[in-house]
Amino acid sequence: SKVGPTVFPYLTMVGLVVLSLLLILAALRGGWQPEEEKETPTDWKAMGFVVIGLIANLLLIQPLGFTAASVIMFVLVCYGFGSKRTLRDVVLGLILALAAYFGFARALGVNIGAGFIENQLNTVIDAFITMLRG
Repeated sequence: SKVGPTVFPYLTMVGLVVLSLLLILAALRGGWQPEEEKETPTDWKAMGFVVIGLIANLLLIQPLGFTAASVIMFVLVCYGFGSKRTLRDVVLGLILALAAYFGFARALGVNIGAGFIENQLNTVIDAFITMLRG
């Protein structure tokens, strides 16, 4: 039989389901943490910022675009992990988000949510390429 394009997504899905079931089983058996880590209380405020960052990304990716939503998520998650250097987090998040966006959009041809930032940069890049071609 011929291997079609849906084989790898299905293999990935099955692998993730198996790994998630094994993770749930390990958690039900008492987890994988050393005893001293089990005694550490959960930082619910930090967890809240991480969750808010993920939800913000889901809600903002459509109206703002991938880059802006990803930067907001990155800053919130960094804050949840204890970062107090917001400007550094914004710059680093912007670099990573733009690299991911242009990696998907330009290299792979997959639109993952262009917004104002992406549209402006695409216009500049297209104008530059046109200028180089003469």
